[in-house]
Amino acid sequence: MEILPILRELTDEQFESLLSICIKKELPALTVIFEEGNQSEDMYILTEGSLKVLFGGKRVGEIYPVSTVGEMGVFTGEPRSARVITVTKCTLLRIMKNDLFEVLEKDKDFYIKFQKVMFQDVAYKLRMTNETIAKLNRYISKLEKKY
Repeated sequence: MEILPILRELTDEQFESLLSICIKKELPALTVIFEEGNQSEDMYILTEGSLKVLFGGKRVGEIYPVSTVGEMGVFTGEPRSARVITVTKCTLLRIMKNDLFEVLEKDKDFYIKFQKVMFQDVAYKLRMTNETIAKLNRYISKLEKKY
């Protein structure tokens, strides 16, 4: 199984600390993980399966292993920005916000590593979103020229 980049950099003690707060969840297809607007009390690491992301009822993306989901709200305190649903049977590791911050506050090195990887993950997702917007703009331009 592929692992998140952060796990490669962790000491054995840091890995054990993270593992101790993970709750393994196996969910069938078409299970809602969270709704747009919900409070952000947890994040997930998708280890198997696939998820779809909906914004305003429209599909805006997919998430595949191994990736995080729900991390933005955990770190910003903002409500969920999208609805996330399992497409296939999924295995996820749930990490509660309070447990995560308790572990991170005890180990500043771990905190720095974790923030770095979360920043990289969010930056990647933003790049993918920008590419999608660019494709849509090109499509719109073609339609405008056609009509």
